[in-house]
Formats: sequence, structure tokens, C-alpha cells
Amino acid sequence: MPDTVLSPRTESPLTQVFAPRSIAVVGASPNPRRIGSRVLSNVRRHGFAGDIYVVNPNHEEVDSLRAYPSLQSLPAVPDLVLLAVDADASLEILAELGKVGGHNAVLLASGFEESGSGARRARRLTELARTYGLNVVGPNSQGLWNVPHRMVLAFGSEAQRARVDAGPVAVLAESGSLGGAVTRRIQDLGVGVAYFVSTGDGTVIDTADYLRHVIADPAVRVVALYLEGIRDGRRLAAALEEADRRGVRVVALPGGVSTVGRATATSHTGRIIARPQLFTDVLEQHGVVVAATVRELVAATRTLALAPDGLKRAPQTAVLGISGGMLALLVDACERRIELAEFSDDTLSRLRGTLPPYTDSANPVDVTGAVVEDEALLLDTVDAVLADPGVEALIVGLDNLGYDRLVRNVERFTSVASRTRKPLVFSLWDPPSERAVEVERRLGEEGVFVADDPSDAASPLEWLIERKVCRAPSDLPERRAFETADYLSTWPGIQQLARTLGARIPPTQLLGGEVTLLDDQLGPPPYVVKPLPNAVHHKTDRGLVHLHLYTFDDVAEAVTEVRSAVGLSVPVVIQQMVTGVELLVTVSHDPDWGYVLTVGSGGKLVELLDDFTHLVVPCHESDVRDVLARLKVHRVLRGHRDTPPSDIDALVATIVQLQQVVLTHRDTVDEIELNPLVVGAAGQGVFLIDVLATVKGRTP
Repeated sequence: MPDTVLSPRTESPLTQVFAPRSIAVVGASPNPRRIGSRVLSNVRRHGFAGDIYVVNPNHEEVDSLRAYPSLQSLPAVPDLVLLAVDADASLEILAELGKVGGHNAVLLASGFEESGSGARRARRLTELARTYGLNVVGPNSQGLWNVPHRMVLAFGSEAQRARVDAGPVAVLAESGSLGGAVTRRIQDLGVGVAYFVSTGDGTVIDTADYLRHVIADPAVRVVALYLEGIRDGRRLAAALEEADRRGVRVVALPGGVSTVGRATATSHTGRIIARPQLFTDVLEQHGVVVAATVRELVAATRTLALAPDGLKRAPQTAVLGISGGMLALLVDACERRIELAEFSDDTLSRLRGTLPPYTDSANPVDVTGAVVEDEALLLDTVDAVLADPGVEALIVGLDNLGYDRLVRNVERFTSVASRTRKPLVFSLWDPPSERAVEVERRLGEEGVFVADDPSDAASPLEWLIERKVCRAPSDLPERRAFETADYLSTWPGIQQLARTLGARIPPTQLLGGEVTLLDDQLGPPPYVVKPLPNAVHHKTDRGLVHLHLYTFDDVAEAVTEVRSAVGLSVPVVIQQMVTGVELLVTVSHDPDWGYVLTVGSGGKLVELLDDFTHLVVPCHESDVRDVLARLKVHRVLRGHRDTPPSDIDALVATIVQLQQVVLTHRDTVDEIELNPLVVGAAGQGVFLIDVLATVKGRTP
């Protein structure tokens, strides 16, 4: 598909896919249980206003419609053709479609990218699309909906409901069953959907193409995605940036992120998420709310679709509870997610005049079980807290009859939410057996939401926070650090790289032979002995890094052991050990996303600690600071117990310069890894301890 950013004035290349004037269903038959027949029934049930053709050479009539033997025999070339036949037959009919001048098709058959034997078919499908300029939804698709166009062209059970309601949501899912379940649930919750696409394998049209189309519709406020892999991460990132520019929020559920899950995804759509953490990090850095479950995907989508306003930042939040147990769980749910507000003196005074004398009026507030006898106590407390200018959101924990209490006072709660423009979340102990869907929709439209469990109470507030989208700087300067990549395998090359990055190298003695005397410039022990950085890979795993050496004899013995392992051709270094926080910092080329920064806890325990994050580069200094703040080790960098605050400014500067170096040398280098990079105390800078460079075209 063309890689262009859509504007309201630009007709999408998918216009006729989503808004055809005529549809042909190939494979519909008199048997109502066949998939083609179910599609035909659904598209007619929901009132598609254009021409509908049936193509089946074995029947003269299907569902009171004339059946044609082929596409060539139709009275006109249809705008969109749905193929409900097997994979090989589908390819033949696509060739026929191209020859008669058609351009758009929905391919339901499997047997393409998700199977080893389907590779030939996938190549043939791609060839046909290129030859005839075909837009093909699928293969392995359940179909698509455009509810405002009254087109429900799909066979899933969710399409068999009596009516479908248009709404501000688009659902794009690589699993038709999952996408259908999300679409059905959004409908059941009274929100409505504008589009649903079962993208399938996405051989010709992928998620980025669909996303660009649906976000160009001003009626779409939220897109729900289910993804098992990507074809071109950079195109998806560009589409997500465009969604952010248009004010469209995106919620995504990645599938196949475990080892077994990736194998299952491969058999499903033929694609996998190769680096799940990278995938999640990049989505979040492009403003996406990443869900962990289908329930969360639906709940976040509904919240964002209904909410009248977003939040610019994490809100200062008040917490009320009728039950002490509920209140404790709500505060637990807020920890490290939402900050608790501090009430003003006026609010504290007002609450002391409202609450029973035996409870504390400070945040969080135990309204107590007195609400059971005096419901006005809860209502007045809510009003008093929301009137506080320092309170930006409110979470209220209800009792066992709380849902009835909420429904009964819907007018009061929608009124106060509308007046204050502050979001409210009411938490229940468990979901009711029967829900007042219309009431909850009205509440949601005023910014009032219901959490079915205390652990979920902070989630709507988190979803409402408008994410900062990381955008590439337009004027990243070049930073040349070497003439050839091989220069990084020499000591002068490593020294030059350190200078370019603004990093220090600990006092070092370089040995060409055996050690006879320790250089005075090394300073006091302890020392480390190891092969020259970038000359030997996996040094620690091979036992070639000797730490905490205090005497000449210790150093000499370590040098001998390293020499016997690596030979005389590899220089050995003696280095003074430095103290600080060890980090892993690397910029490497990823086939999906381009060049990516990875930063996290470093040293030999990097894999075990599992404390790292990713950022697509080039990026701004502020983006680097944001990703550092995500790390567990960031608390150590800020200063922890007897560890002084680290030189975070120097660390950020080195990371920014590293991305400039790698991007400047992208023609020759795939990766430069600094592990560990030791961050000294504030004012001491960072120390380059080890470096590993991967030359483009060479296997490490």
C-alpha cells in the first residue's frame, strides 16, 4: 500500500473496500450453514444499500438472489468481492477479478502464511496484488464491518445480532474470533463501533494501512488493536503518530508474547512478535495503551470512547471508602500508579462537619458504614472532596449494595462530574449479575466509571492520561567516532569512542606481553584484568574477567590465565576498578523498527535482573530521561540508602551521543553495546568499561 499520511481531503486507497457501492459474494449457497451463506445473510440483514451479487456456478439462485457462474458473467464489476472458497480457488478468482478490472477483495480462506505449505500461495497472492493493483483483506479473515455504511460483511456470530449500532470505536484484529468478541462486547456495553476488520494474515493490506484509513474518519475516537506480529514497524509507528496528531487514542493487546504463544501465533497468522518487550515499549512510546487481557482491552476502549475529557498527567486523586477493607485495597491499587491528593484546610473543615466524629477526614477517607443508614453522607462527602481545587480525580469504594446505590443516584453523580470536569471511579466488590447498560453509558459520557474490583479502580484514570508520543528530532547532528569499524577493536579506537561519547576510561595499563610492573598511573587497587574490549566476546561467561585484584601476584596470575585462553595476539588490559551503578546501554539495528536504544541494569546479571527498556532512535534527550525513569535501577541512580545520587546528566548525554555515533556510522555498524557503563556519583561522569561493536554484515 502507498506509504502516505492521510488527510481529511485525501481519498484513502481503501475507500471502496470500506464503502463499496456493490458487493459480490463468491461461494454462497442454499445451505445456510456454509460460511458464504452466512456472510450473505448478514450483509442483507443489516441493510447494505448497494447491489449484492452471488457467484456460484452450481446454483441458479441463492437466498432469492440470482446466482452467476463467474465474475465475468456479472452485469457490472463489483467494488468489493468476498471469497468464501478454498485457498487455491481463491487465487484463481482473484486472477479473474484482476482481469475484469476489479480491485478489492476479502479473502476468508486459510492455508497461506500460517502454514509451511502456504508459502507458495502467499507469494502468488502477492504477485496477483502487484500485477492487478488489488487490495486484499486477509487471507484467513472473517470479514469486515463499516457500520455507518450499513455493511456487515462477515460470518462471525457477532454479526448475527438483530442490530448493530454505530459508535466511535474501530476494532482491528489479527484474530477474527477475538476481534469479534471485542466488537460484540463493545456493542453490548452500549458504545457502538464504526469499523471492525478481521485483518488475518495481512499479506497485502496490513494493520498500518487499516489504521491510517479508520483514523481519518472524524467519528473514530478510539482504535482497539489485537496484534500477533508486524510487517513493517516503522510504517506502524508512523500510523500511530498520525493517530496521535488526529487526537485518536489507541489501545492494543499483543498476542503471542510467551515462547509457546509465539509458536501458536506462527501457526495462526504466520507472524510473530520477535522481541515482545521491545514491541510493548515501542507501542507505549507512541501513545498506545497496552492491555494485558481481552477484558482490559474492552474496558480501556470503552473508557476512552465515552470519556468527555482526557488527563494531561497523572491526577492528584482522592480515595473514599464505605468499608475499611475496600479503602485499604483501593489505596494499594493506587500505589506507584496514581498520587494521592492532599486536602485543603477548607475541605478538611467541611469533611469534619460532615463525617462521623470517630473517623479521620484526611485522604484517604473512611466514610464508614454509617452510609447504610444515611446515604446523604456519601453524596455530601463526594461533593466536598470534588470541590477541592487540589483534587483532580476521585475513587469511591462502595459497599455490597453499592451498584444499586450508584444507579439510584445517577443524576447526582453525573451532575457533579459534569460541573467539576473531574473523573470519578466507583469500585464494587464484584460485578452485578444484571447491569444497567444505559445508566453506565450515561455515567461514562460524564466521566464516571465503574470498576468491578478494587484492584481495577485506578485503571480508568491511567487510561485517561494522554501519553507523550516520542517523535524523532528533525536535526540530529552527525557524530563521527572512527574511520573504519575495525578501529573499534583497537585500544586507540576505544579511547576515541569514549572521548566522542563524553565518557571516561578508568586508569588502564595495556599489555602486549607478560606483566612485569604495575604502572603508577593505575592508582590504588583493586584492579581488573581482562582481554581488550571488543576483541573477545562473552568474556565473563568464559571466565576471562578477573575482578578485585589487590596484589601484583594476583594481577600476574590473572594475566597468565587470560593469555593462555586468548593467545598472544589479543592485548590484555589491567584497569583500576571504579564504583558506581552498572548499566547496559546499546544502540542496535532491529529489522522491524530500525535502530533501537536498549538501556537497563548492566553487568553480568543483565539477563537475570530483567530490568531494561527500549526506545526507537533517533530520539530527544527528554525521551531518554523518560525511559530511564521506567527502570527499577533508576531509584538507585537517584540515590538509595548509602548510594549517593548518580551523574544522570552525564549518562543522558552519553546515551544521546551514542545514538548519534551509531546513526552516523549506520553504513558500517549494526550495533554498539556498552556493558557495563558505570555511572559515577553526581559530577563524576560515566566510565566506559567494556564495548562491543557489531560490524554490518558480520556475525558477532
